[in-house]
Amino acid sequence: MSNTERKFDAMLTAALERQPQVTIPAGFAARVAAALPARKPVRVTHYGRWAAYLCMMLLVAALAWIAHSSPATVISLRNETFVLEMVFTAVLLLLILFAEMAEGLLT
Repeated sequence: MSNTERKFDAMLTAALERQPQVTIPAGFAARVAAALPARKPVRVTHYGRWAAYLCMMLLVAALAWIAHSSPATVISLRNETFVLEMVFTAVLLLLILFAEMAEGLLT
C-alpha cells in the first residue's frame, strides 16, 4: 500500500468517525407548524354503538321467541334449543359489554 493510499485511508477513517455537528435554527419548529394545513375537526360517529343496540334488541326478541316457541324441558348441552339460547345470551352479554366500554371511552 502506497503512502497516498494510507493517507487517504486515514482521512477517510477520521471523516467517518467524526460525529456531525447538528444545529437547528431558532424558530424552526414554529415555521414548520405554521406551514402545516389547518386540522379539520374530527366528527365522532356512533355507528358501531347503534349497531350494537340494534343487535341487542334483535337478540332479546330472538331469545323471547325461542323461549316461547319451544321451552327447554331438559337443560342439557344435547338440547339444540338450550344451546342456541346460551349462545344468544353470551353474544348479548358481549354486546352489552362492548356498548358500555364504548360509552365510557367516548364520553
